[in-house]
Amino acid sequence: MPMAQLLALALAGMSAMAELEAHQQEQHLTRFYAEHSPDKLGQLPHLLRKYNGSYDVMWRHLRRKYLLPSKSAHTLALHAAEHHQGLRRIPANSSLRLYRHPQFANSSEVEMLIEYADQSPELARSVCRGAECHVSHTHRTSSSVVIASNGRCYPEVPPVVAGVLERISELLDSPLEEMAQDTVLVRYRAGERYQFHYDTDRETPTRFGTFLLYLSSHQDGETIFPLIPGRNTQNTSLPPGVDVLNKRKQPMEPYCETDQYLKIRPVAGDLVLFFMTDDQRRINEAAWHGACPVKMGTKYLSQHWIGFGP
Repeated sequence: MPMAQLLALALAGMSAMAELEAHQQEQHLTRFYAEHSPDKLGQLPHLLRKYNGSYDVMWRHLRRKYLLPSKSAHTLALHAAEHHQGLRRIPANSSLRLYRHPQFANSSEVEMLIEYADQSPELARSVCRGAECHVSHTHRTSSSVVIASNGRCYPEVPPVVAGVLERISELLDSPLEEMAQDTVLVRYRAGERYQFHYDTDRETPTRFGTFLLYLSSHQDGETIFPLIPGRNTQNTSLPPGVDVLNKRKQPMEPYCETDQYLKIRPVAGDLVLFFMTDDQRRINEAAWHGACPVKMGTKYLSQHWIGFGP
């Protein structure tokens, strides 16, 4: 096929995608203005033309004008994630607000973070603080090192960490100093895992969001959510990973061998974000998750927790 025809097809595809994006933005804007300023619904065509292709900027302005004075950090962060052009919700029908941003970090940033993790004298067995940790000393077997706290990098960490944190702050449209907790580099060697858990206390949550920035790619070592249905191509019938009413927890290993429940495969540079509570600090049971063991090689990731603030 001649180059001119290929170019025309590519441009047509891009145009169709732009039209679909504009239509979706119009639907979001209609709901937003119907709730916050119904008398300005007539301005929608003007806004869409003004911010065509720059919808992140548009939503940032709208949050400043309508949400910032009265809404919580949780509500603002959720709204920012929901309307960020780089984030895609997975799966769309889950009660858990779970998103993925492909190639959030570039290969140079990934390599420098891995190098720092391997060379850091502070890298040590990951701390396990949940009630599950008292049952077995093998509940969490990875190694980790804290590289930032409250959105501020420690002096000795690579400069790329500050850049990653700045982009996360932009993604949430909020200063990390107001709600960030620890940022850690984590290393899983072959056979290491983190059994099912919540990233905050179930009864009195202090965190509402988790970012996972994968630094290596693997066919296994997935992040698994055993209360969210997966494809189940193997037609297995495992029970949900936890009986919430009776507080009975299932061992993770059998769940890692099937796709009955949602599993997210690590891809270097990809960012995953999920909200583990609602705005009233009530835990979302579907945020129950684990890190499946790596069978070969070494898995690296950077983990960032977002809290409710003071």
